[in-house]
Amino acid sequence: MANKTTLSEQIAEIKRELAMRKKVYPDWKRTGRIHPKEADHRIQVLEDLLERLEGLPGKQGGLF
Repeated sequence: MANKTTLSEQIAEIKRELAMRKKVYPDWKRTGRIHPKEADHRIQVLEDLLERLEGLPGKQGGLF
């Protein structure tokens, strides 16, 4: 694939998806659209991924 995304773009997309899930999952859990444990797990996976991506070399806040 010729058009690869940058680390910053990937982090921004994870943040966007995480924010969206935190917004919609409470209603989904309440209405039974998603099981509460599954919703919590999916959010945790994204939070862990975000933490990992933000810790990678090249994402040092523009120091180099």
